[in-house]
Amino acid sequence: MADLKFEPIAQDHAEFIARAKLRPGFTEAYAVLEREYASARQTLDARCTPDAAQDPTKAQPPHTPH
Repeated sequence: MADLKFEPIAQDHAEFIARAKLRPGFTEAYAVLEREYASARQTLDARCTPDAAQDPTKAQPPHTPH
C-alpha cells in the first residue's frame, strides 16, 4: 500500500444532484435541509477565497436568507 498516490477527482455537483433526484425520497429529504446545505456551501466558498486563505478574519460570514 505504500505505492498509493493521492489523485484528486473533480466532482460535478450539478450532475450529482441530478442523479440523486432520481432516487425515491431524495427531493423531499433534500428540501428539509436545503438551507443548511446552502449555508455550508457559502461558508466553504468564503473560506476558499485567496484572501480568506491568507487571513481567516477576511472570510465573510455566510448570508442567511430570511
